[in-house]
Amino acid sequence: MYKATFEDDINISLDGEIKKIAASAGITNEEVDQVFRSSKYRDILEFNKTYCRENNIQSVPTFIINDEIAVVGAQGPDQFRNVFTKLKTGSVMF
Repeated sequence: MYKATFEDDINISLDGEIKKIAASAGITNEEVDQVFRSSKYRDILEFNKTYCRENNIQSVPTFIINDEIAVVGAQGPDQFRNVFTKLKTGSVMF
């Protein structure tokens, strides 16, 4: 789904597009329809929406590291090294 959205510019809010992507992963239309009809993933989705709202996450990707630091957007290795160094030395500032 990530690749479809951000690399291939596919509208994953459309059932037909979801089914195409699922088919490429070996999932049948019937299996997709069954999930659409069920509430199997509802709790997980609601938790994720609440978590993002409460933590002001508005961008993809956002990495939450050690429940202390959010790294937003595509960052290079140096940015992550800086975060880990701050965590290691206890110099995390809010």
